[in-house]
Amino acid sequence: MKIYLFATKTKILFILTIACFRLSFGQTYYPLVDNNEKIWKGVSETAADTTSYTIDSLQFVSDTLINSKVYKKTLAYNKRYNSHYPNIGWTYYYDYIFLREDSTKKVFALYPNESEKLLYNFNLNVNDTFYAYPYSADSNCYYIVHQIDSVIIGSDYRKRITFYFQNFPYFTDTWIEGIGTITYELLCPCCYGCMTGSTSKFVCYYENNVLLYNNLNPPYNNCLITAINSLKDDLFYVSFNNNVLNIVTQNHLYKLNIYNILINKLSEYEFYGSLELDLKKFTKGIYIYSIEDEYGNKLYVNKVLIN
Repeated sequence: MKIYLFATKTKILFILTIACFRLSFGQTYYPLVDNNEKIWKGVSETAADTTSYTIDSLQFVSDTLINSKVYKKTLAYNKRYNSHYPNIGWTYYYDYIFLREDSTKKVFALYPNESEKLLYNFNLNVNDTFYAYPYSADSNCYYIVHQIDSVIIGSDYRKRITFYFQNFPYFTDTWIEGIGTITYELLCPCCYGCMTGSTSKFVCYYENNVLLYNNLNPPYNNCLITAINSLKDDLFYVSFNNNVLNIVTQNHLYKLNIYNILINKLSEYEFYGSLELDLKKFTKGIYIYSIEDEYGNKLYVNKVLIN
């Protein structure tokens, strides 16, 4: 009987150990590049002058085929403020970055007119090394995996990898499956330990219009967005008064589409930088409008009531 009890306890302990292991490292892999609506927010500061800074945003737009590989076209948007030129105020810039993830859990970035860069590898083990973009194997700047565990994001466990920098052991970085770095910024997971002059900090991450992760460290714990469209609200100033739609944005080519509530297109207007449009010619009712860039990507969608 004692032998039976001992065997039973051993079996229970073994089962509990396996269960804890499964909980620790999760049962599902969460890719960073997928079909969910995702937004990342970050802040870049100049080390010598923290009163000048940039609010950085990234958002998936659409799938794109480049050199027979499927990439996720990603809108990279910067809202910059320079305290030395307060009369200028905020300046805006955007571009597109292309991201893909392969079957080995590696995430690559393709920048315009550049070759593909390896950003992440979520298949690393403890003590593995990883050379973060823009550094290579002949550089002294690389990550060493210090710890691998899991963390609850939403209602699920996701793998978490903690690193320290070779030659800069007092700097660390942390990655989470499906999110990327939660220390620096998505496109620059090595933005302090090996670089000087500026620092980039992760602020928050939205998935399908739900805030899933927020930086816990002040002053970066105030998420800078509240909804999917707020990134686009930064990119466009839109007002609607007395049936006149006014749009002010950057000096790029855009197209405005007007739809009825059945999503039938009624009109389209190309404009450069800004547009003032009197909608009185339309009958009273609710209309939907979208703003597209020159490549046909919808950047903003909203509705108006014409009376």
